[in-house]
Amino acid sequence: MDDSPELAAGFAERTSEPTGLPMPDSHMRDAMPAPGAQREPRGSDDPCAIDDVVLAGCLAEITAIASPGPGRAVAATADGRLHLVVAGTEPREIADAGSRVAQITAGPTSAEDGQMFLLRLDGSVARLTLLPGGGADLRELPQHAHPLNLGLYLDSSGDVNTLLAGDPGIEVLSVCHGPHGAPPLMAVRLDGTPMLAQWSDGLIQPVGGVDLDDSLGGCAVVGQEVIVAVPGAERVVSIPVTPPEPGPFGAWTVAGSPTTLLEGEFGHVGWVAPVVAEGGVEVWGATVNRAEGREPGASDERVFRIPSGGSSGGSPD
Repeated sequence: MDDSPELAAGFAERTSEPTGLPMPDSHMRDAMPAPGAQREPRGSDDPCAIDDVVLAGCLAEITAIASPGPGRAVAATADGRLHLVVAGTEPREIADAGSRVAQITAGPTSAEDGQMFLLRLDGSVARLTLLPGGGADLRELPQHAHPLNLGLYLDSSGDVNTLLAGDPGIEVLSVCHGPHGAPPLMAVRLDGTPMLAQWSDGLIQPVGGVDLDDSLGGCAVVGQEVIVAVPGAERVVSIPVTPPEPGPFGAWTVAGSPTTLLEGEFGHVGWVAPVVAEGGVEVWGATVNRAEGREPGASDERVFRIPSGGSSGGSPD
């Protein structure tokens, strides 16, 4: 852990809207499907067809994903459109954010009120509310817009905050929340170096001990594991961690070596999200094959379940 003061330079935090629900306890190994388990053939030559592993296909470049509640996720694409992905049904466009979305954060009561928060690449912030009956309401939050906004996160009191930074050497790729009140973890690049870090006490503090192959995407905290996308290596890994002790000085620590959950299948995986499922939590992934410069397959981009022990289903086309 590095708490050098220079990492705090140029940062500020601003409180947005009150929210607050702890992450559910993880039963990831039980809830996530075993490799190839119960996977039915698509029964179709349509590259966009879904099954029990591939939940959405043929999307534009995916820029963010988050889950508002059990068995579903909202994925943003580079054209600014927002898609609701529900296990077992075809994905559906629900809103147009107007421009590229860099981050989606579910309000901690989103399972009850359907509220999620969007950070666009230009620093503007909006609230997306999923309405009963399948509609969606998108409202701008101009009081929280700032061209230097780097991320959205939930603080210890359950408020949604924006993270500001004037240092061009700091890039926040993803924010992943653990137990309620714990400092949020982040996937960041500090002067070009990808790493896990935590945000606490006005500092971005690196969490050391993980070699990320010079590539990093989204992250998701599931119990005492952090699931991290490593798009350059076409890999998703699980890193055992020890959550911080309660209090303002608690720190996340890496508790062991990474385990590869997925390698090669689906191509470059850039984003991951924890999704509540029956009996525990699944992790869903989203591909970024176009962004990584690869010739996309007919079914790219895709959202899919990441099996807990690796995947034998799915191909990068």
